[in-house]
Amino acid sequence: MNSEIVSCATSASRRARGCMYASSLLQGMVFFGPIATLYRQARGISIVQLSVIEAVCLILAIALEIPWGIIADRIGYKRTLVVCALLGVTSKVIFWQAHSFGMFLTERIVLAVVMAGTSGVDVAYLSAFVPDSERQKVFGRYEACGMVGLMAASIIFSVYVKDRYDLSAFLTVLSYAGALFCILLAPREDAPAKTKSAERPLPTTPPKIGFGEVVAALSRSRAFLPVLLSSVLLAGVNQTVTVFIVQLRYVQIGMSARLMGVAYILLTLSAMSGAWLSHCGCKLLGERGAQLGTSIVALCSCLLLASSCASPLAVIAAVCLLRLSASMQVPLRMEMESRFSPADIRATMLSCYAIILDCAEIGTSLVFGSLADIQVRYALSAGAVCCVISVLCVLLVSKRSWIWRK
Repeated sequence: MNSEIVSCATSASRRARGCMYASSLLQGMVFFGPIATLYRQARGISIVQLSVIEAVCLILAIALEIPWGIIADRIGYKRTLVVCALLGVTSKVIFWQAHSFGMFLTERIVLAVVMAGTSGVDVAYLSAFVPDSERQKVFGRYEACGMVGLMAASIIFSVYVKDRYDLSAFLTVLSYAGALFCILLAPREDAPAKTKSAERPLPTTPPKIGFGEVVAALSRSRAFLPVLLSSVLLAGVNQTVTVFIVQLRYVQIGMSARLMGVAYILLTLSAMSGAWLSHCGCKLLGERGAQLGTSIVALCSCLLLASSCASPLAVIAAVCLLRLSASMQVPLRMEMESRFSPADIRATMLSCYAIILDCAEIGTSLVFGSLADIQVRYALSAGAVCCVISVLCVLLVSKRSWIWRK
């Protein structure tokens, strides 16, 4: 009977991983990504309207994080992922057919619901099937699959789609529909515990989850919070610098459009490599060493980007190292978040952690954007300061060896 249970659990684990990897790959295939702003402008949306839409989306996503986490802990992770995948397809259909501010706003509102619903739940779902020792490796592959999808979509867009904007939106609808199909095929998270000869009874009532339980769980995990702060600061720097600020730096040093395109491809490859290398880095250096090392590399990258004598190749190398470092920390952060979240309220706890990450990104975006209006170098220097704080946060908990795994 024990061998039957193990066999069932292994089969369900493989199926769950495969379905989630495939869904991440397909959802990463956003074919209109390279022309997302141009697409909206062609449909009559101004930059000011686009800013309003993005602000509404981000605020709504943050507001829905914890409610969605509570719902997921009550109804189950797979059901939540199925609902979100269905809404994801709906948002892409709306985007494909949108020709007005109201339609594009509706699309982003639906997408905000999807972002809040998926955030943390995908990690909680995978955690239900993956042993602790393998989680970081699995999370790294899961993140890398999304990057592979993005790269594939970018190549297809450049070679085949080009200026056919409607086709790029339609292909994205198809890729999201494929992701929904993959999630429908995934096993439910209680599947590994079931066999024909021995089944454990499922609870007849959902667990009671309240604000007090969440606060108590956060209090018990307070020793982990400096590590989380270290990681989210680097994530905020990475998002703001590598996506927005560095383009201003490119213009300052006179980079050509073709070289910018090469830099974009290298950045995507860096993100993919970071997700894959995260597990190897932790095996080689330990979790503390990997966290500290990537933060130091990111600090050096920001300093090089801010340097007035940096050449185009040096800037590209620095921004790629920054993206690589931040990407290597993502699977480690996901694994540690899962480890410091009680199983019965895991999705809710992961939603709380996601709010901290979102707020860090909002803060870095506002601060760096304001500084970049004065001088781009000031914004990059602020990124270096955030990396210094990230390093100090790791050193702060360095003596608490029980937090880290070797």
